[in-house]
Amino acid sequence: MSAEETLLASAQARAQAWTDLRAELVGLKDDLAARPLGQRLRDRLVDEMADAIDGAGTVVKDTAPALIATLVLLAVWTLRDPLQELGQWLWRKRPAGWFGQPEKRKWGRKSGGLW
Repeated sequence: MSAEETLLASAQARAQAWTDLRAELVGLKDDLAARPLGQRLRDRLVDEMADAIDGAGTVVKDTAPALIATLVLLAVWTLRDPLQELGQWLWRKRPAGWFGQPEKRKWGRKSGGLW
């Protein structure tokens, strides 16, 4: 191949590349006219958010027991004073009996006690 043929082949390749580039640009302009950049960004953002929510749902499903235990412990820690007061109130209000409040006993000779 001579230098002139090589030069002509390079010029034809360059002309073809310019034609292909112009066709790509026309296609891109038509595509942007059909769906503007703002709408493309909005659609992509919605898709990414949907993927993130799905991923978060998967994480929550996989770690549900640990998450529930953590939330319960945080609630108990936050409400520890009211819960302690409720427990003391319930302890004071328990009924008399075997596991309840001790029965009132009198010790001494008249009551039949030890002395």
